[in-house]
Amino acid sequence: MHGCTERIEKDGEIVATRHRFDNRLSMAVLTRLDREAEKCDDHSGTVTTVAEDFEALLDCVAAGDAEGEAAFVAAHRAPPQCPPPPADGALMRSLAAFDRIRGYADMRPEDIDISDLDPEDAGNWDDDQWERAFRSGLADTMD
Repeated sequence: MHGCTERIEKDGEIVATRHRFDNRLSMAVLTRLDREAEKCDDHSGTVTTVAEDFEALLDCVAAGDAEGEAAFVAAHRAPPQCPPPPADGALMRSLAAFDRIRGYADMRPEDIDISDLDPEDAGNWDDDQWERAFRSGLADTMD
C-alpha cells in the first residue's frame, strides 16, 4: 500500500529515487477485501469502520504487533445491534392471548387463583380474569 521505491543509478552512483504506487495491485487488494467483507455480513460494520482508518491498521500489521492489531479492531468494532421494538397490533395481542392460555392449560382447575374474581363485578373483568374464570370452573357456577 505504501508503494515501492526505485533507485536510479548512473555510473554506479544513486542519482535519484522514485516512489511509485502500483494502482492495479492496490485495486486488486481492495476488490478482494470487498469480497471478503461481503462474506461476513454480521461483521460488516466492523469492516467498514476499520477501513476508514486502514493506514493505522497497516502500521500495526507492519510493526508485527498482534496485540495492537486486536486492540485496534476491538476499538473500531461497531456496537451490537439492538433488537427491534416489539410490533403492535393484532398479532401481538394474539400471541399474548396464546401465552396466557398456555399458562393456564397445564394447571388443575383448583390450582388457578380466583381470589380476585368477584362474580358481581364480572362486567369489568379483563380477558385474563375471564380465562381464569372459565379454566377454574367459576364461570360455570355464575348465572
